[in-house]
Amino acid sequence: MKSDLRKKKENLFWFVPAFLASAALLLSSLYWNAGSTVLSQATQPSKLYSLLVIAKSTTSLWLPAVIIMLGFLLEKQLGSLQDLVRQWFYLLIFGLLCLLIAMFGFQVYSLNKFYIVSMPIIRNAYPLISGILLAQLLQPFFVQLYRLKKPAVVAEEVIIFLAAVALIPTLFNSDLFGFSGGYSLLFGCYAYLLGVALAKFIQLKKISVKPVKLIWLTGLSWLASVVLNGLMPYISYASSISLGTASRFVAPSSFLNLLTAVFLWLSIWALFKKNFQKFSTFEKRRLLYQILGTLIIATGYPVCGTILNINSTWNPQQLGKIKLLLALIEALILPIIIMLINFGLDRLVKKIGSGFGWSQKLTLVTAALKNYRQLPSKLAVFLKVRRRSLLVFGWFLMVAAVSMLVMNTSWNISPSTALTTNIFVYT
Repeated sequence: MKSDLRKKKENLFWFVPAFLASAALLLSSLYWNAGSTVLSQATQPSKLYSLLVIAKSTTSLWLPAVIIMLGFLLEKQLGSLQDLVRQWFYLLIFGLLCLLIAMFGFQVYSLNKFYIVSMPIIRNAYPLISGILLAQLLQPFFVQLYRLKKPAVVAEEVIIFLAAVALIPTLFNSDLFGFSGGYSLLFGCYAYLLGVALAKFIQLKKISVKPVKLIWLTGLSWLASVVLNGLMPYISYASSISLGTASRFVAPSSFLNLLTAVFLWLSIWALFKKNFQKFSTFEKRRLLYQILGTLIIATGYPVCGTILNINSTWNPQQLGKIKLLLALIEALILPIIIMLINFGLDRLVKKIGSGFGWSQKLTLVTAALKNYRQLPSKLAVFLKVRRRSLLVFGWFLMVAAVSMLVMNTSWNISPSTALTTNIFVYT
């Protein structure tokens, strides 16, 4: 009897990180996206302004910490194409279900949001989730890097490279890699692969993780962030007589926030290492879908915007205390609702992909390397068969480029200042 009870408790442990991660992300998103009068209307620095900047910076580091956790825990699970299709289907059903609940329960609806949610990847409804899916797609290739030479050396080089990717934009105050402050597709992919890299680094370097040291490192990195963010409003005002750069280090992609997020997750993992190591594939999948559902609400404009519209009807005067109270209540209730919805969708999602069982064990690597010797001949056949279509495509592409130049009297195309427009990827 005692052993059965222990097994049940261990199996229920996934609920703790799932609930806490969901609650943290929802609280941060629903409160700050509701808008802060002090942060938006202040013209001079003050103690209250600095405290709010510190609070926003602290809550924003929860986002990368959660995505890093996913990559860390799913490091050994190379998702098949079938898994990715199931996750896409989950995004579709969960998003539509949320909007239907808002429409019938609160009379809040928008046809445009239904349109966006019905095509979550194409319409880039949830950039961070798209990044996580992309990371899972690239994960088999990413793992292959550790076979190029000594795995321990590669693990160290990968961590140094990923640290530089986070540090350089922070130093130069420029979005060099399209992270958009930590809410883009590329950042979602980066944070997930960072979690995979951390897991590999600990395994291959055989590092004995000590909770006390990690907690100290978490506290010191967070303290450095607190001091820097607390002083930035005054530094910004002193240098330019404005608060334009007061929130420079607040974003989730800021180096100090990422560093604190890494130490925070490693501290939690070290404290409960035995529990996390007992996670089954089923429990990891439940945790993954819990986080995906949370990110749909917390970072997706269609659902998050709908919830904020509902909140505004309950708080017409936009009082800060009411905003915080509503965010707290929803952050405690919504994780449970997400879990209940996931339990209901579990069987439905499992059935997806059953019609193409061939993809169950097919990853991007196996698909690319299968019959790789035939790739040159297949490419030659493709070019021969499709040469007319390719020529037409090239012609229209050239016409489009020329028309853009002709329509501009200076014969120059000014680069777009919008972070979300990019001809290659969504940022």
